[in-house]
Amino acid sequence: MMVGDNVVGIEVGVSKVTFSNGEVASINQDFPRDLLIRVADDLPYVTVTEDRAELYPAHEMYASAVGEALAVESVDAPADFRAAVAVPGWWTPRTLARVQDALRARGLDVLMVNDAEAAVVEYQRSTEPLPSTVAVVGLRASQVSAVVVKNCNTRPTALTSPVLVHNEGGDDLDVAVLQHVLQGLASDGYTVDPTDPDVLAAARASLADCRALRESLSLSVTESMQPEFPETTPRLRMVRSELEELATPWADTVVRTVGAVLEQCAAPIEAVLLMGGLANMPLISQRLSADLGLEVYVPDDPTLIVVRGAERLLNAQPMTELTESEHHAEPVREPETGTFWKLIRDRVSQWTGPVQTAVPQGESSVAPAPAPAPAPEEEMDTLLDPAATHEPIGTPDTSWIPTTARNESLVR
Repeated sequence: MMVGDNVVGIEVGVSKVTFSNGEVASINQDFPRDLLIRVADDLPYVTVTEDRAELYPAHEMYASAVGEALAVESVDAPADFRAAVAVPGWWTPRTLARVQDALRARGLDVLMVNDAEAAVVEYQRSTEPLPSTVAVVGLRASQVSAVVVKNCNTRPTALTSPVLVHNEGGDDLDVAVLQHVLQGLASDGYTVDPTDPDVLAAARASLADCRALRESLSLSVTESMQPEFPETTPRLRMVRSELEELATPWADTVVRTVGAVLEQCAAPIEAVLLMGGLANMPLISQRLSADLGLEVYVPDDPTLIVVRGAERLLNAQPMTELTESEHHAEPVREPETGTFWKLIRDRVSQWTGPVQTAVPQGESSVAPAPAPAPAPEEEMDTLLDPAATHEPIGTPDTSWIPTTARNESLVR
């Protein structure tokens, strides 16, 4: 551990958990890509088979991932082992209360830490302290977020409003890079058959290579990769300017996101702190600085700044319980009986028959893993077609925004 062997900071992503000691563990569950947004909006994950459908409460899935991560990390840990979980700074008090209830139901005694506050706390340990008020911009695999943090030099405090989330991130750029690679193969005379199962498998595997290529181009001006598609062996070269051209629509969205927060915030925002895997992309820093006139701070390791800050916060204070006024800022709806859930059950049962709500049973501290919902093959077919028309990255879409956060400016 960074600070002490008895404390650890963790952050749950869509497919992995990151620990403050630098370790990364896979989650043994198939989560929806928009899990964190589903948690915020209390939107369940539905799996449908031939004879039934099951609803998985999103906050239960999140809590089970935390339990799974702690079960791994606490092996051979000292008796006074403690953990801090970095949660999205754009979650509402009601969402935090719902997640806290789910964690407590599993007997998980953890400290929930606002990820934007954690990032500021950790960055202030550097030789370049932040100004008093900053916008912390998260550039993740599946979303972009912006949260304002004040009192950075004393006691960092995230504002509950305005905050903004957009559901496009590194995964979308990886798909764009894969499309670019396929177009390169087509221009060299290679054909890719989207109906071939081997091609489909290779496409999924190539997304990881595209991610590595994208990350490398943040540090160098040119890189190459060799696609592993059947009957294709050429090594393709890509330069940073090509990646930046692909990423420009997404960068436009990032700038609009931060700009909207600037307009909505009553306090003057003096700078931007980037965190997440895409923070090292030079295009983002350049655009935020040039378009918004803000100083941009990039951590040495933007993927670990949050979990290390969470550990630091935990190490600096004893574990405390939330008071009733803090914990129940709003009444928490029981998922098994809520009107919203009944509506979904009734609608889905029209198609599949009885609907069951999947919840943990017995004394197990980890919820049962939901059955994976395989992506339709036709979606991958379209992905593999270089001639297909794809909606450009960065196109505004408000349908995903939690209903508690949606308004005309996309800002809560």
